[in-house]
Amino acid sequence: MDELAVFKGVLCVEAGINLHNIPEDIDVFRMDTRVYQGHCILLQERPANARYDEITNALCDDGYGNVILSSSLFLDECQAAMTKYHELGFPVVYHERAGPSIPMSLYDMVHHDKVVALRCHYPSILQKWAARPRYWPSPDIVKKVVSLGAYVTPVGFRHSEYKHIEWRICFNTGEAQLVNDLHDTQTKVDVIL
Repeated sequence: MDELAVFKGVLCVEAGINLHNIPEDIDVFRMDTRVYQGHCILLQERPANARYDEITNALCDDGYGNVILSSSLFLDECQAAMTKYHELGFPVVYHERAGPSIPMSLYDMVHHDKVVALRCHYPSILQKWAARPRYWPSPDIVKKVVSLGAYVTPVGFRHSEYKHIEWRICFNTGEAQLVNDLHDTQTKVDVIL
């Protein structure tokens, strides 16, 4: 079973987004995309009054006076929090992490991959994708995919010396919507490829 666990009350935004439109109780990070394609570094833009311990414990100084959210520390904190929860008596075995996934087994029968994520407001890339000329998907599905938005997951580009502070930008729910919109022939071709 795969799970995308999205932290509520946290939002990552691209540069140029007006923060006055975001409620004060939301923890806001700005996405610095001047790293490997499909990745970003999260700079604290506006802290919320209350925040998750996993976030507080993963904040770092970048050496230039900015507070950044470390992807590797965040993932460590999330796994530590889950370990404490599972110490209540459930026989959970954690496996070696792969990317942003925290793989585990329960009773050695139920295998579970948990990916923690933060919601991200990234309209420029979604609008660029939506504006491309296409025959598929339909305009209604394109609109739906754009409305589903994006996420960042705590994993950097594998060959980067800064991978411990980089986050991968993902469009999981939009991709799932596109897969659900495939007709039978497209699904079979996708399986063959």
